[in-house]
Amino acid sequence: MPDNIICQMNHVAVSEQPNIELEDISLNIIENHLTALISEDGSAGRILEVMAGLKEVQLGKLDYPGLKSIWMKKGIHSEEGSTQSGQVAYSRLKAVTRTGSRIEEEENTGTFFKPIQYVPDDIVCYSGLTVGTFLQGMAGGSQELTREAVRLLSLFNIDADEQLLEMTFEQNRLVSVIQAMMAKPALLLLNRPYNMLKERTYKLLLKEIVDSYAKGATVVLAAEHYDDVVLPVHEYVFIKEGKIIGKFARNQLPVPAKVVTLWGGSISPMLSEKMTMLTRRKGYCRFLYNEQNMKELALRISITGCRNFNIEELTMEEMLFENYERWIS
Repeated sequence: MPDNIICQMNHVAVSEQPNIELEDISLNIIENHLTALISEDGSAGRILEVMAGLKEVQLGKLDYPGLKSIWMKKGIHSEEGSTQSGQVAYSRLKAVTRTGSRIEEEENTGTFFKPIQYVPDDIVCYSGLTVGTFLQGMAGGSQELTREAVRLLSLFNIDADEQLLEMTFEQNRLVSVIQAMMAKPALLLLNRPYNMLKERTYKLLLKEIVDSYAKGATVVLAAEHYDDVVLPVHEYVFIKEGKIIGKFARNQLPVPAKVVTLWGGSISPMLSEKMTMLTRRKGYCRFLYNEQNMKELALRISITGCRNFNIEELTMEEMLFENYERWIS
């Protein structure tokens, strides 16, 4: 098994009666890579929950083969190897934690290290706590984490004295991200980090995510749409109804088909092997057309004799999930 696989899922299945949430999921998360999991139905978020140990695996195997080498790089020696099948509880991944039985290692290495940090699609809900108090508790006495928390709070213009439950949703959402990022984990799991954030704020967060990756972190991000992931992603994984339907490197992503609508004329000049009819009635038709050369497409449309036409493009999800519902009218 290659040393650079930090997390490996082999034919993993997760069910919650009466539904199957994940079915036959096989993934290799490569160290120091950005991976985007994309689904419109929440399947991507379920995968993150499995990686974080929050969902029990009924079938298959889930391991973290790369954590041992990461511990060694940080000067931390783990007594345990990879996790057992279907068990990713944090207690089995404790290299150094503020409550662990081996806390003396933090004193020896001068670092607080928690290998996995998971950020749910949610806010931090603790009554009676300020932002600063909450983050100090998460830092567990580590000055390094405290300094990083201060830097991130300043970056996002968040007041450490503000009560968690009195913040805007955007600010509170950022606190949930900060508490994970300040630990500089080996594996950072982010579920829809753009949710509740304004576009400008999300762009600022993306810069931090890229910086985290550049410094050696492994990042897995769950999103609803391909367009939500404006990052230099190494691998895109598309999931539908708990099943992986496509994996693509950044330079291998397919190009979505064109959606062509014609009013009048004849479709005979169009090449049938490139066409998938969506709807057709007298004097009107709409079809998918696989042609990236716009001059060639325009030429063929011009000789259909149509009164009018329109050219649009499927989204990446519509193409891969074969979801054409909004175009059939």
